[in-house]
Amino acid sequence: AAAPARPAPAGRAPARPSKGGASPLAGAAPSLIEKSESESEMAASQRRLFEQMVTLRTRLNERLAASNKFAKFLEFTLQQRDVDLKHANERLVAAMLEIDSLRAIVQDAAEAVEKEQAGGLGETSVTDTKSVNAVARLETVTRRLDLMSKALKKDVEKIDAACIKTVPIRWVGMASDIRIMGSFDHWTKGVAMSPEHIEGGSNVFVADMNLVAGTYEIKFVVDGIWQTAQEWPTTGDGLDANNLLIVE
Repeated sequence: AAAPARPAPAGRAPARPSKGGASPLAGAAPSLIEKSESESEMAASQRRLFEQMVTLRTRLNERLAASNKFAKFLEFTLQQRDVDLKHANERLVAAMLEIDSLRAIVQDAAEAVEKEQAGGLGETSVTDTKSVNAVARLETVTRRLDLMSKALKKDVEKIDAACIKTVPIRWVGMASDIRIMGSFDHWTKGVAMSPEHIEGGSNVFVADMNLVAGTYEIKFVVDGIWQTAQEWPTTGDGLDANNLLIVE
């Protein structure tokens, strides 16, 4: 025969069996653990992302610093080249002037010989023959000096075109910050303009640009807004419109 059931101790309620025979906390504990693990993984992922961004920013700053250093080196090299070109241009100009002076002297000598020949018309002698030959040689020297002078003049013009020229830029209007952007540096860095004085209630901004001869497209960035100057020649329409800067 089966043993009789024991009565529950006094003051204690009998335990209620859960559905399926499992404790109600048995399913809750794993969900809390999973949530904690998920938050840890998310935090670790965010840390990795932040570290990657810091690394990327560091590399970009290093490359930017290297690019700026190289740009300064190129600018210095260009300035030295410009100095050498200007010195060479000065020497060519001096040589051209010397040739012009020699040509004038030779022409005077040739004219003097011709006058002597004209004064002794009717007389034929060995001296006259030498005079004729001297005039011919002087005329040959004059022609050669003239050719050299023309060639040097062309060289001077070419070197002068290759030399850097200082171009003053002026902008008038109400603004606090203006930068010139353009094709002179492939629209990358630009040139900052400095406020000079107030004229008729508007600010006057100026800048000196060092450029070689040529035609450049430029645009003014006025307080962050790209715009063209009305008094400048313009190419293109709408948003593609740019001012033209002609350096001769």
